[in-house]
Amino acid sequence: MPVNESTVEKAAIFNESYDRVSKYATDDMFAPYFNPADSGIVFLPGEPVLRQWGASGEEEVQLVQDIIRPGQWGMLRRYWQADFDADFSANVIIGGEVMWDLDNDVVSLAGDVTNGFIIGRATIALPSKAAIERAGTVDDNDRLIVATDASTKVRVMSMNPIAVTTKGTVTIY
Repeated sequence: MPVNESTVEKAAIFNESYDRVSKYATDDMFAPYFNPADSGIVFLPGEPVLRQWGASGEEEVQLVQDIIRPGQWGMLRRYWQADFDADFSANVIIGGEVMWDLDNDVVSLAGDVTNGFIIGRATIALPSKAAIERAGTVDDNDRLIVATDASTKVRVMSMNPIAVTTKGTVTIY
């Protein structure tokens, strides 16, 4: 039922008259990125990007939100979990660091990559109805194995901020 505004009291204690220090815009989940017109590169959705971040040029792994063509602005995710194609030569323990293999566009163990960078930590994708007593197998030290040499996919979580290890020829954007 509509009410005349003049008949509704305002709580003076919560709505005092003062200037705002700032106006909330969004959280720090996304960061803008401009793809230079002369880059010749198209960034694809879900692609991990090693980016300079901050005045000191620290490196941070960010994930492309949507396609970013040359000469366009786009958004990169700073904190994420994502499922990637994988190629492992051994078991991967939950929380183990994994690398993005730039030559094969897969997540692999550091020893199997000649050109890439640490992308994050391997984790497990639990079903939405997590009525599970134990999700998977464990190794001899009772640590959860999240991927094996037969795995074709792996869930990875970002680990920003970290010192990113690179191998080979890696472009930092």
